[in-house]
This record gives sequence, C-alpha cells and structure tokens, in this order.
Amino acid sequence: MCSWPGRDVAIVRGLVHRWTKIAGLIAGVILLDFGVQAGHVSNQTRIYALLPEARSRLNMVYVISYFTAGAIGSYTGTLAWSISDGPASVDWAGASRSRSYHSVFYEEGGW
Repeated sequence: MCSWPGRDVAIVRGLVHRWTKIAGLIAGVILLDFGVQAGHVSNQTRIYALLPEARSRLNMVYVISYFTAGAIGSYTGTLAWSISDGPASVDWAGASRSRSYHSVFYEEGGW
C-alpha cells in the first residue's frame, strides 16, 4: 500500500489545529465562569451589607434582576442577529444598551 507522507502530516496538523481551538474555547469558558462568580460574590457582599436582617429578600431581588437583565440581553442580541445576520449588529445593540443604562444610573443621579 502506498502512503503519501505529506498527507499524514497534513492530517496531524489539522487535528492539532482543531484541538488548540477547542482548548482555547475551554480556557475561555473557564475564565468567564470565574469572572461571573467573582462578580456575584462581590455584588452579594455589597447587598448583604445593606440590611443584614433582610438577606433572603435582597438576594431574591438581586437574582430576579440578574435573570431579567440576562433574558433581555439574550433577546435583544438574538433580535439584532436575526435582523442583520452578523456579529457587528449584536455589538452595537449591546453598546447602545450599556450606554442607556449608564446614562440612567450615573448621569441622572440613579434610582
């Protein structure tokens, strides 16, 4: 049986390239998970310092707000993607939403 050595090298390179992409994706997911967890811990630390006797109620409001904001973000990202079929529109939707939240909470005195 005749084997072409270049073909075998190309197959190995392709496999290595795919696995390095997958390893990068896994590392990114782990880093994002650590970041989200650190954000939760710091936010809950601040919330629990407000009224120690109302921890469960404050935690409920925090979790509902976090879930609602995530759902709205997912919806607007999906809507922007479906309208223009590209990641640039999703970036613009997220940036405009962040800018509007910043103007409400920081420039006008907040709630």
